[in-house]
Amino acid sequence: MAYDPMLALMGGSKGKRGERYRQFVETGLAENNEEFLVALNRSARSIGDDDFREWVDERHAALLSDRRRPEDVSFRVGAGKRWEVEEVLKIVAKAAGTTVEGLGARRRGWKWKGIAARLLVKHVGQTRRDCARLFGLKAGSAVSYQMRQAEQAMDADAKLARVVKHLDSKLSAQSYK
Repeated sequence: MAYDPMLALMGGSKGKRGERYRQFVETGLAENNEEFLVALNRSARSIGDDDFREWVDERHAALLSDRRRPEDVSFRVGAGKRWEVEEVLKIVAKAAGTTVEGLGARRRGWKWKGIAARLLVKHVGQTRRDCARLFGLKAGSAVSYQMRQAEQAMDADAKLARVVKHLDSKLSAQSYK
């Protein structure tokens, strides 16, 4: 098995190694290790020295260069303070000419819910499931549908695409406060 080499490092009888490894991990998790927390906050993708983190970031960028959606959910929330949900919703609502509550209203073919979800995912680190709860939808797949509809609307409407690009740029420029 793939984990046998790690368990072998625990020593002792083969039957007790899994339990010893669990205790080892839990002991490490229970300690407040300030140095570990500092290292964790340096990069959303890796822990290590500067050269290693740079290599991981370059490798990550290379792997994502051909993708339409450039990041994995686990990489969305990085170190530092991000935008708050309410702040992003207020900005989007103003651009849409509605209220924050109006963004979640049920309207057929309305693209702003999908745009809001897209920006919440990117700039707040929300998941599609989080957005579904926020907008009163039943599942993250409903948010994915809303986001696709918004993307199609932006492809068809250059003015809308410019507005969303402006919002995205504004949020990106001020992501970490």
